[in-house]
Amino acid sequence: TRIREWYGLHFPELTDKIIEDHVLFSKLISIIGNRENFTKENLQEKFSFKDYTLNEIITQSQNSMGAEIDLDNIQKYADLILSIELYRTRLENDLDELMNGATPNLTTLVGALIGAKLVASAGSFKKLAMLPASTIQLLGAERALFRSLKSSAKSPKHGIIFQWHGIRSAKPWHRGKISRLLSGKISLAAKLDYFSDKLLGDQLLNEVNQKIEEIKRKFPNPPKKSQKKSQNLSKKKRNLFLPLLEKAGILQRNFWKKNYIIKK
Repeated sequence: TRIREWYGLHFPELTDKIIEDHVLFSKLISIIGNRENFTKENLQEKFSFKDYTLNEIITQSQNSMGAEIDLDNIQKYADLILSIELYRTRLENDLDELMNGATPNLTTLVGALIGAKLVASAGSFKKLAMLPASTIQLLGAERALFRSLKSSAKSPKHGIIFQWHGIRSAKPWHRGKISRLLSGKISLAAKLDYFSDKLLGDQLLNEVNQKIEEIKRKFPNPPKKSQKKSQNLSKKKRNLFLPLLEKAGILQRNFWKKNYIIKK
């Protein structure tokens, strides 16, 4: 966003939803630079744009209302962005190779990045293989779990596995069920990778996808909230708040009637 702001002083029309990809935007700045160089020959030679996008860029560059500024520092910043993106891509490729070699079933099921985060959160691959599905489900959500135990807040339904596309894109009332389903399959995949050489990742993934479709058919609408639950929650919050008022000297506890009265 910062490079868009800076380059927008020179060519503001290019930043207005013509090029939304930040990496491609940085490549345009690094290779072409000045808006006067946005010709059809340069764009066709170094980029593969569609005809509509190509004509739009050329038209906007010819009628731009931007100012003439020094673009050297902006192009250096674009080169830095491209180098960081290249480094990130290399890291992802190395991680894919490492995870495919060490945990092929887990990588097939949830991907290399989520699998690596689960292993790191568990402490080691051996510890992840030993964990039950309920613990795997909440890996990465320890703070929220302990906060829910101390107070009347809702307990978390998922931790790191929320980053999996099947949970992240699901309806809110489906996420808990899908999280329990996926954590069970992750536990199986981790045990298969650690204790055996069987490759059943594709089969586990197909089973997860089939179960998700069943969940969507069975529960198309969100569940109705009952009034009893809301009343119980309000009572819990009130019961937590009343002892604090007693310590502050505002309320006095009546042990015979088991309630509180205002201290006079």
